[in-house]
Amino acid sequence: MSYPNQKHITIIKTESGKENTYSVINQLALRLAMTKLKNSSFKLWAYLASNQNNYKFWLSQTDCNFWGIGKDSYYDAVRQLIDTGYLVQQEQKNEYVFYELPPQFNRE
Repeated sequence: MSYPNQKHITIIKTESGKENTYSVINQLALRLAMTKLKNSSFKLWAYLASNQNNYKFWLSQTDCNFWGIGKDSYYDAVRQLIDTGYLVQQEQKNEYVFYELPPQFNRE
């Protein structure tokens, strides 16, 4: 059943090629990130969440220019991800773990 203010949407996805792969993101994690994070923080979260489990890589501010995240916004986004528990610093200063859904949100 539809309502007057609703739009019926059909999703058409392109065929997945070598550079156009799809990612699976936990729906609860996505909903919480969308409501709890600011624009640049959400962009960074979406990028990090789109990677495979246990994938390890080096992230820099320059990488984020590709998603429209400038230098100041990058540092603000990283700070917000840390403050909300998505990024957790490890023993070494430059080592972090990203949680798609931080443990404190698992109870929501």
